[in-house]
Amino acid sequence: MDPARVELVGRASAPFATVAGALDPRVTRVWSVHGAGEPYTLMSHNLRKSVPWRPARALVAGLANILAAGPRLAPERWAPLVAPRDFIMINATEDERLPREAIMTLFDSARDPKELIWLPGLHVQSNRTEILQGLVRTVLQRAARPS
Repeated sequence: MDPARVELVGRASAPFATVAGALDPRVTRVWSVHGAGEPYTLMSHNLRKSVPWRPARALVAGLANILAAGPRLAPERWAPLVAPRDFIMINATEDERLPREAIMTLFDSARDPKELIWLPGLHVQSNRTEILQGLVRTVLQRAARPS
């Protein structure tokens, strides 16, 4: 363990990893793995099947966003505060759960040094072994490089 090199990896938990990384100066590099910004947009997008009627979906997503402290925990609010430490995002080119615009909102909000790595495939899930292996391989290879 190298106490001078603490890397924080958040998988599908961009808000928590980004907030923690922004607030804790001991963190030397923050990883957002299959994360995105715009909590309301993410909730609305992922409610499409269960709440197909758009006005109802907007209401449910809005309420969920407020109850989950979405505006306060929005990772795009915290990502700029990670700098001057590295902020690295790994996302999927065919992600069915995260709209590309929400991914780019988070990436664009971060300040340099930052990096966005696109891997082929769908959103990470425990039954998608190839995607999980690709993510682990990518993080380990990239983490071997100095921040």
